[in-house]
Amino acid sequence: MNPPLLFTNPFSYVPHPLCLEAARELRMLIEENKEWEEELRKGKMFGVMVVRENGRNENNENNGNNGENGYDEAKGLFYLAAFSGQLNGKSEVEGFVPPIFDVSQSTYFQQEMHEIELLVGDKEERRRRSEALQDWLFQQYKCRNARGEEKDLIEIFTDFYRGKMLKQENFARNAASHHIPSGSGECCAPKLLQYAYLHGLAPLCMAEFWVQKSFEDEKIGRQEDETNVDFEDEKTRRREDETNVNFEGKRRGGQEDEETHHRNKEQGFREIISSEIRHDGRFYPACHKKCRPILSFMLDGLDVEESLLEQKGTELLSQVKIIFEDAHILVVDKPSGLLSVPGRGDLKSVADWIRSCHPLPDFWFVHRLDQDTSGLLVIAKDEATYKDLQQQFIRHEVQKTYEALLDGEVVGDEGKIKLRMRPDPDDPPRQIVDMNHGKQAVTRWKVVERLGGQTRVELYPDTGRTHQLRVHCAHPAGLNAPIHGDRLYGVSENPDSNLCLCAKRIRLKVGGEEMEFEVGNVDNINKTEP
Repeated sequence: MNPPLLFTNPFSYVPHPLCLEAARELRMLIEENKEWEEELRKGKMFGVMVVRENGRNENNENNGNNGENGYDEAKGLFYLAAFSGQLNGKSEVEGFVPPIFDVSQSTYFQQEMHEIELLVGDKEERRRRSEALQDWLFQQYKCRNARGEEKDLIEIFTDFYRGKMLKQENFARNAASHHIPSGSGECCAPKLLQYAYLHGLAPLCMAEFWVQKSFEDEKIGRQEDETNVDFEDEKTRRREDETNVNFEGKRRGGQEDEETHHRNKEQGFREIISSEIRHDGRFYPACHKKCRPILSFMLDGLDVEESLLEQKGTELLSQVKIIFEDAHILVVDKPSGLLSVPGRGDLKSVADWIRSCHPLPDFWFVHRLDQDTSGLLVIAKDEATYKDLQQQFIRHEVQKTYEALLDGEVVGDEGKIKLRMRPDPDDPPRQIVDMNHGKQAVTRWKVVERLGGQTRVELYPDTGRTHQLRVHCAHPAGLNAPIHGDRLYGVSENPDSNLCLCAKRIRLKVGGEEMEFEVGNVDNINKTEP
């Protein structure tokens, strides 16, 4: 099997067959170690990188404890393995690459921490020394790139934010420490790249995957063989038992009635106060807040694949359709994959379409749709209309209907979901269910069609939280059936796939007149991945 010509884009990729093989082998090794079982119930990200020997340097003493694992010696190919953060309380574990910097081995850090803890009565000095120690720690993470250059985290984040976001000429070097998330440099991708560069290895492709004993496992003792994921089949199949078990261990469709099912599910969920939605065995892109600045530097000098989402940008602009237009509003049908307004990177947006294809002297976005959501978007053409429509949204007077195709068989025919949500600070735009600190999110739902393993539903959001419908569908305390094509909360691993969620109907008042708009053909709901 030949390696790819370009290195993996860590933020948008389909795992290469070599990475699938490496991940499958690593997964078997992980499952053999019973010491990690307790930690893996919480979930852990693991990564593999296929490399080729490219001339060793003086740092390459192969001591058998460095994460190098060979499976094609004839071609000089082998893979490196990594885990995010610590594993079983350790930063260095046999069979995995070491951390970029191991703070647990720093006597200076431990002494400073102890002295800071003793500064009980002097808050200002405590704050000053804590910030200084944090800056020192970030300076110890000295990352390499493919050109042989080296920068610490403060230098990396300073350059990234100055060039990408902040734009201030007087952006002080140490000010970047306030924008560096805790745990930066501890994810799989930076560890793998660092080891490869230091040991004269050529990175060829990589992938990161999630390992976790799920919440259902804790409640009903799912059979062990159901957690053994076949990575090659994960993109195309959904395990029947995983979608047909409730919190009390009874099969869906059994003697338990619908009301009892949802009551039992809510009672079981109360045991989990805060939870993110990831799926055991699924491959994930690198996180944005911690990894994007670091990898922007570390990948410099490598030939990297272009993001599939960026490739689609120009094509998506041509797919925007005008549904209605008068002197006050413009209503368009936005395709999946197109941003509503300009955001991260160079991704295209409906605002770009207006400027290039449908020029307006002024325009205001009354609301927004997620990048992956298709459907109706209302744009005001004057400020008075914008303010009036905004107030209708605030007063919950606008009626919105979404249609979605779910991977799974939903219990019952209709209902209401109430789950508190908040952003994941380390991996935006991902959202987390948090019953203590999240904001209330409410969604009403109704089954439209059952398709044997999939369910078509209509969703009526009473609130407008980011990713609300996606989380409410995917979470065990919601419908427990992710939206088809959902790369964040579902089982889809193809970054080129469409999310089967469409804002198909909206009713509001314009100039006192009630108006309703509807998408005639919900294209992306009727198309599923092969």
